[in-house]
Amino acid sequence: MLAEDYASFVLALVALTVVVCVGLNILLGLGGQVSLGHVGFYAIGAYAVAILTLAGVNFWIALPLAGVIAAAVGVLLSLPALRVAGPTLAMLTIAFAFIVQHGTIEWRALTGGANGLMGLPPPAIGSLVGPDFHNLRVSCRVMMRSTDYPF
Repeated sequence: MLAEDYASFVLALVALTVVVCVGLNILLGLGGQVSLGHVGFYAIGAYAVAILTLAGVNFWIALPLAGVIAAAVGVLLSLPALRVAGPTLAMLTIAFAFIVQHGTIEWRALTGGANGLMGLPPPAIGSLVGPDFHNLRVSCRVMMRSTDYPF
């Protein structure tokens, strides 16, 4: 059971890292702009989901709301960022990341400080909760194998 939980943790960590990397690839690869503040938006979205979930909002409703919250912060950051480019943009975005990091650690009442937020309920799909997602993963693997999916 412990190995399955660890595998789920690693799989989730890889998936979340891929999301951040794809966003950075779009900005740097297609736009040619250097941004070092992606981690700030990542943190804002993660904390928004956790805070909303702890407030009683369903995880599947909190997830898109967190995206909207992170996007709203991005729009606010874009106001000064649209006026700069190159190294100045990189400095602006890394300063944003540092501000978010410092804010999450120091705003203990909202974010739990360096300890983070505790007591988050696991996401659920119908009657499947947390570790029961293993059955869902196995079902997905069986379906992928039956359709000759390359993974």
